Amino acid sequence: QKKKKMKGIGVIVIILIILIQQAHITHSRTCYEETTTKKRRNTSCEKPIYIIKYDWLGAKVVAAVVEIILRERMGYCVKTLDATVEESYPLLMDTKTSYIAPEVWYNTRRRELEPYINENKIFSAGEIGISARAGWYVRSEYLPHVEGLDDYRAYRKEETVKLFSTNATYPNGRFLDGPLSWVTYNKEIIDNLALRLTSVRVNESTAEEELVSLLTKTDFDEHNMKNLVLAWFWEPHEIFVKHKLKRVTLPQYSETCHSNYNLINDMVDCDYPSEKPQKLYSKPLITDHVNAKRLLEAIMLESSDQLQMMGNASFNSLTDFEAACFWLKTNEAKVNAWLPGFVLTDNIWLILLIVFGGALLLVCFFVILFLCGVILFIAYVRRTQAAKLIYAPRNGPMAVLFCEIHQLEELANYSENNTKRVISLFESIVRQLIPMFEGYEVKTPSTSFMIVFSSPEKAIQFAARAHEQALNANWPMHIMHLPYCKSVINQSGELLLRGPRLRIGIGYGYPNCVMDRITQQMDYFGLDVNKAARVEALATGGEILIDHAMSTHVMEFVEHDLRMRLDRLGEYQLQGDDGPYERIYRLHWHPYEEADKVNRVSIKATTRPNLVDNFKQMTNRDRMHAQHQMFEVMTNDDLAKTFSLLKMHMHDAQVDFDQGDEDEEDLPVEPFSEFL
Repeated sequence: QKKKKMKGIGVIVIILIILIQQAHITHSRTCYEETTTKKRRNTSCEKPIYIIKYDWLGAKVVAAVVEIILRERMGYCVKTLDATVEESYPLLMDTKTSYIAPEVWYNTRRRELEPYINENKIFSAGEIGISARAGWYVRSEYLPHVEGLDDYRAYRKEETVKLFSTNATYPNGRFLDGPLSWVTYNKEIIDNLALRLTSVRVNESTAEEELVSLLTKTDFDEHNMKNLVLAWFWEPHEIFVKHKLKRVTLPQYSETCHSNYNLINDMVDCDYPSEKPQKLYSKPLITDHVNAKRLLEAIMLESSDQLQMMGNASFNSLTDFEAACFWLKTNEAKVNAWLPGFVLTDNIWLILLIVFGGALLLVCFFVILFLCGVILFIAYVRRTQAAKLIYAPRNGPMAVLFCEIHQLEELANYSENNTKRVISLFESIVRQLIPMFEGYEVKTPSTSFMIVFSSPEKAIQFAARAHEQALNANWPMHIMHLPYCKSVINQSGELLLRGPRLRIGIGYGYPNCVMDRITQQMDYFGLDVNKAARVEALATGGEILIDHAMSTHVMEFVEHDLRMRLDRLGEYQLQGDDGPYERIYRLHWHPYEEADKVNRVSIKATTRPNLVDNFKQMTNRDRMHAQHQMFEVMTNDDLAKTFSLLKMHMHDAQVDFDQGDEDEEDLPVEPFSEFL
């Protein structure tokens, strides 16, 4: 009997303990007073709603806001679940249980999430309203002592990276990266931008705390700078309330840079995208908890709201639940606006009555809307066509410009993927400059551009600016070692050439002009257009060539521009093999005044010493090229004199002309072909 009594008492004690724990769980996480808390709809919790809490503070406080409203203002049975983003994907695809993830950084994980959302496996309730962004950060107090730390190019310099190096990363600098479960592209960015950094991932379980601790440590000594901190971090975050961090400028984000192909092949080399975190949920929420779904769609927080909650949690010793509760009580009006007014399924007849009662009004509205749309579309088409033709010359003289990338075929044979990126960047540069200099894009044959200008001065300004943009463009790093893409620096240390070279030819004349009836665009053709194309074909990488007619119209402009000058290149046939020879000029533009020394071998056969010195410094192949260029612009008399001079110094220059043992007096002058 004693044993039975003790056993019964033990059972009672266990039951009491369980009830006390349940009461503690129920009431310890209560925000509102019991009088304002709505009675739970489903006391048995047969179909609870699970709120997924991610492992960073911003997501935790947002999850707490949703939890409190659903449980205490709407009476739902709500449970929370800690999980990583990857672990939440199967939960959000569950077809039997309702799950909510209130803050998911969609743009960063677009490649993973987009297929699920498109296939209706995971559902989105829209943006949460917070503006967020990840990136690279350093402490602002570093900047007065080390110049350029807020620019990624500084981390290619040895004197800079040694300030960030540790024993584990020497000679490279240390870059603090997120754990493996966080989606980052920092290692790819470092490799593709050729930065002297080593990515070091922080611990998975204490990632946020470790990053915050290192970015806010107070051991900085301006007289003994070492072990400085460069880290991947994100905004909004409570750290920005009390500490000043400076974002490091990376190459600008673009959809091309973050394309699926680049992400898969580790080719990302630009900044992170701006984020608008989204609210995701599983399918059962639609059928089992209609009002909860409507609440989730209505919730819109601002970045300042989240910062306030995170600041209270971090600096006022509040839990994430307490911080969310404090914010909810001080923003009652905003919260009340989120709450649904009625359950959709209980008011279906009222909705049907409204729909049928307004059907006639809707029909009239759409008819009027359709007519307005037709009128606006016609006006838009006409306005667009007029805007495209605003700079198109209709008659009179004009400058015709052809522009393309030199040696593009060799680049395509080397790397097809990088060639596509080069062409895309080249087209972006040209199309951005065309309206700036009042040009009109006629057509884009293959990978070159044909552009016409009413003003010849605008044409040469466009050409000079195009070279400048190409010089500073963000070309792919994988092609910069190629002979036709290497950087070229003069003796003064100025950058002359970098990346793929543009070649530009400009002609001036009276081309024929017609309007294409199908495209409603202007087209230009005729002898002057053909001449301009042949002028461009004579140019090499980094050159701007113009014909004689063009030079007469821009000579005065060039003389007054200290950055430009014209040099006579020679005389060429621009109208076929039987056509006359016409003078071609090379337009020099700073910093390209020495580009001709790199791309073209030129000889001035005017004085004996210059000729011999030039030939001595050339390879045999360059000498043959130089002879060809020199001879085709000389008269027969000049050729005879030059040949005599070359023969006289043939031994010193090591040039073999193989012309026998004829004396200088016996050299033939006519005709030119027999002389050669």
